[in-house]
Formats: sequence, C-alpha cells, structure tokens
Amino acid sequence: MDHLVVVEDEVIIGVFIREALRDKGFSVAVASDAEESLPLFQTETAAAIIDVGLPQISGDRLAQQLRQLRPQLPIVLTTGYDHQIYETMFAGDELVRILGKPFDEFELLASLESLNVRPQE
Repeated sequence: MDHLVVVEDEVIIGVFIREALRDKGFSVAVASDAEESLPLFQTETAAAIIDVGLPQISGDRLAQQLRQLRPQLPIVLTTGYDHQIYETMFAGDELVRILGKPFDEFELLASLESLNVRPQE
C-alpha cells in the first residue's frame, strides 16, 4: 500500500484528505505542521500533500526542505492563495503540483496521478 503524508493545519481539511485517500486504497498519515511531519518522512513515503499556509514554517519552505532530503519525492502543494507565486517558485520541478483550494477528491487524485502516484492494486 502506498504511504502518503498530509501536512495540513486545518483539521477538517486534513480529515477530508485522509478519508478520501484511504477510500482509494492509500495509507495516510496526517500532521498539523512541518515539525510534526518531519518524522513521518523517515518512512518510505510515496508522496506528500502539503498546505502552503502552515504555522511556523510555510508549506513551500517545507517542500523545499523535503526536496533536499528526498529529491524524487512527489509533492502536491495546496493553497487558497494565488497559485501563480508557487507555480513560478517550483516551475523547474517536475515532481511538484499546485492545487488550489477548495478542491474535491477527484482533483486531488488527478494531481497525484499526474505525478504517477496511484494506490497499489
């Protein structure tokens, strides 16, 4: 089973993402901030879904840190802000997708699939 890490400080959104992905066959761990999430990336993680508006360390900074630690980790950044900023910031990174909030489970799954992240059959 593919293991995903979700970093989202809004509990309701974190639960929505976790349940939507579990229903599709993924194993999912949810953290509410960057510090809480870092130990979760010590395990074999198939992808990360990270909210940009995290407390302490922003999601885009966390994504940049993860890129240094795990160069091949697929990352979906979610944001309610203007995504142009983040699309420009990660323009050269083929393993990052920007997903605007609000989104539904189909958009989330499409973002993961575009990174070749699918649940194992």
